[in-house]
Amino acid sequence: MKKKQNKILFVLFGILSGFSSVSWARESLVKDKTVVVSGYSWAESDYSTIYGGIAGTPCSSSDNTSTCNSCTNTTSLQACNQQSVYSGMAINISFQLTKDVSSAKGIVFVGDSGSTSSTALNPQTLTASAGSTVNFQIHWSDICSAGNLTSSCTCTSGAQLISKVISFGVDSDASGDVESEETKKVTVKLHCIPETTDPTAVSQAYCPTTATGYGVCNVVLKPGDQKAYIDSLIQAGADASTGSSIDWDAVAFFPVPVANGTSGATTATDEAAFTSFTSGQVAPILKSIATDGTVPDSKIEGSLENYNRYCFVYANRNKAQNIYRFVVDAAAAPTACLSPSEVVGLLDDKHCFISTAAFGSDMASEVQIFRQFRNQYLLTHNLGKKFVHFYYQVSPPVAEVIAQSDLLRTITRGFLYPLLGFSYIALHYGLAAALLTTFVMLILLSQLRRLFRMKKTGLMLMLAVLAFSSVLKANDKAEFESVPHPDSVDGLIKIKKDGTYVYDVKRAMKNQSSRLGLGAASHPEISIDIEELNAQGQSQGTKTFIFDDFYGGASNIIFSYGYEWFPWIEKGKLGLQGGVSLMYASGHGRLVASPNEPSVEKYTFLTVPLDLGIVYRLEWKDRQLLAPYAAGGGTYVGLVEKREDKNQPHFAGAPGFYGAAGILVNLSLLDDESGLALENEYGITNLWLSLEFKAVEVNGESFAFNNRYVSAGLAFDF
Repeated sequence: MKKKQNKILFVLFGILSGFSSVSWARESLVKDKTVVVSGYSWAESDYSTIYGGIAGTPCSSSDNTSTCNSCTNTTSLQACNQQSVYSGMAINISFQLTKDVSSAKGIVFVGDSGSTSSTALNPQTLTASAGSTVNFQIHWSDICSAGNLTSSCTCTSGAQLISKVISFGVDSDASGDVESEETKKVTVKLHCIPETTDPTAVSQAYCPTTATGYGVCNVVLKPGDQKAYIDSLIQAGADASTGSSIDWDAVAFFPVPVANGTSGATTATDEAAFTSFTSGQVAPILKSIATDGTVPDSKIEGSLENYNRYCFVYANRNKAQNIYRFVVDAAAAPTACLSPSEVVGLLDDKHCFISTAAFGSDMASEVQIFRQFRNQYLLTHNLGKKFVHFYYQVSPPVAEVIAQSDLLRTITRGFLYPLLGFSYIALHYGLAAALLTTFVMLILLSQLRRLFRMKKTGLMLMLAVLAFSSVLKANDKAEFESVPHPDSVDGLIKIKKDGTYVYDVKRAMKNQSSRLGLGAASHPEISIDIEELNAQGQSQGTKTFIFDDFYGGASNIIFSYGYEWFPWIEKGKLGLQGGVSLMYASGHGRLVASPNEPSVEKYTFLTVPLDLGIVYRLEWKDRQLLAPYAAGGGTYVGLVEKREDKNQPHFAGAPGFYGAAGILVNLSLLDDESGLALENEYGITNLWLSLEFKAVEVNGESFAFNNRYVSAGLAFDF
């Protein structure tokens, strides 16, 4: 009986397996993830939906495979598309087969049901093996004809949306009965906006409050360095007002150059940039919109120049790539017109060139003389302007090197003093007097050179003093040799009268130590003098800013690491100490254009003190609960500042002195077993809790770093 049941189950399993294999074959006829579609404005990554956009003045491409750009109209305001489709443009579909087919029918048609009631487009007979690629081609005119547009894909009755399904696949037995398992489907959405100036389809008013579904209509921009930043929240959603129901894809910004205003306030010229804007006036800068309605990358970059004014007319682009709903309301001008400005950081003074580096400060009297000479004599003619422009390009990296070396600053000052004298005479007594003085000085130098040649003698002196001394150590041999006890190597120090062995198991004191610390210190005392410029880039004087103006609210935490080496260990430890500390701050730069507001560009500032000195630790045995210490020596404080969108950081530094005192509390004594484990496994004989008071004195020409602070941490001997 049991054998009969098993036989029945086996037969049923075979039947079910056969059905399963047939079903599996039908489902796999079009190989999954091999479908590729081309010939559209935009598509989802899996080609589940493709979009075609037609807007404004019709356009086409001669190859009938590429999109075209209709955003070239300079006579009127039109909706447009930079990746526009057209009636003769081909839609290509390809996929791979998962099994062999013979005399099968390849089919593709526009229809929602995928049934034979729809007429197949370009049917073909297929005999192909598994893995072969099948190709179909239809045109956008087929989509338009299936919808309510003419075959020329011209929309005349306002904005229209056609949403159709392209069904494609293989009728494996050519029976005409197409199974759903034998086909795949792609949704096609064609959004068409006619060539019209209808405000409902092309433009919209500026809205100071949120408007749902109408895309962007209230952008607020802020100036940056050769760029602008989006400062407002971008509202997104499908544009249901024109029946498109297609989500917004991006914001299109059109930077229109306008005349510079005297104060940066909105002018009639700014407003006219919006009200008289045409579609092809300037190329758009596109910023993608995220699913939450925000713009992840807020920078608007292009061919923008500092101190030139721009009004950013903006419009909305949907997934069909149609650009429309332009905001051409003059009310948008106050929030969308601006002048980009150079941005500086605390170490990034745009006038910190060779003269400033040599004389130590942008406000030094010598630098002021050079600046006055530049303004009065060089910037008044074209040749001088070209020289100043060239100097501004090549001198900053040279100045960076000079500023780091006292020797180079001294040498540079020596070369600059003659030029300084010439500039001073020219400013106070005229250019002719400066040229005459220079001519007289050249004559005097020529005479001095001739005098030295006459007195030249061939004197050469060579002094060589070599002194060597050696001390020979006497190796006095004892009259007799002492033989150590065999157990002395184990710490045997004496044997009592009763025969008891006494051992001393003292460990050797380690001569290296490291320390990690954490404290709170004040940031450098540093300032920068920014030369304010107006909207045209003209000087309006200087303004001084300090560290907090750039990095207000920065943490005062200072991290430190120190290494100590003790070559002398006797009644204490005396050795060398080296260490590095780090303070971090982040903030924003300052716009050079008045009123020098904080910029959007982010900056990172690092303060890095480097120490090298002598340390003494009052430690006389290998296991000691408390160990006071003192240290002192020289320090060099380096400053590093970097702007997030620039690769080249800026540096500054100055030497000084430091002193420290503290106490170490031996944590290894709290748990003998843990202490022994540290020693046996990691070679750490003592783990200390460190408490330290440190004083630092650095007074450089460009900044000061004077601190008194307490830090705590961990130290370990090894």
